Amino acid sequence: EELPCGARQVIEQNHVFITQERFLYSNKEAQDDSPYNYTWHIPFTYTTNAERVDKVIILTEKENIVKLSKPATWIKANNDFRMYYITNYDLVGWKKLYHQLVTDHTIFTTTDRIQMLSDLLSLVTADRLDITFPLQ
Repeated sequence: EELPCGARQVIEQNHVFITQERFLYSNKEAQDDSPYNYTWHIPFTYTTNAERVDKVIILTEKENIVKLSKPATWIKANNDFRMYYITNYDLVGWKKLYHQLVTDHTIFTTTDRIQMLSDLLSLVTADRLDITFPLQ
């Protein structure tokens, strides 16, 4: 199955840096030299420790920068799993989300919590995330 994947979402000051890449459950199938460039128009919504933004921002490039209206320490993309794409974060981002879940999981909707679990399992299955991380 081929899906867009928002990956390596890194926050610096009031900006989040987002890359998109092709997601395949088997990396053996991947072919990086494609005329299609494997970019999509990804509708991006997000929640941070400071706010929830449901206004859709369309990401069209392989590398995107989104300016946050409020400073944040973590970000969770794709509010309520409205769009069908997999979201990955750098390891620091995953750890911050994990800490937030342990501290106060109610900041996320039930759908958001299910999405994070689904994304984690998909990423582990595709060998994009170490299986020991979700089991901590």
